[in-house]
Amino acid sequence: MPDVVLLLFSGKKGYLLFSTQHSIRKFSIYSHQYTDVVRNLRNIVGLDFDRKTGYVYYSDLRLKKIQRVPLNNTGW
Repeated sequence: MPDVVLLLFSGKKGYLLFSTQHSIRKFSIYSHQYTDVVRNLRNIVGLDFDRKTGYVYYSDLRLKKIQRVPLNNTGW
């Protein structure tokens, strides 16, 4: 079960962006395919998306850091 879920829409694209404790993934609601955004994480407890910049922000409790990764590199 995902820990955090975000629903993103852009034109005819629609994704569920979600995290488990160790990864962030997106799920296409049209093609029903999963794509890894970030893998091999420690302890993800927060997730957000900045539509203007295209970055996914996440917090890692074990590292005590807030980090970001561009979603555009994964086909958004």
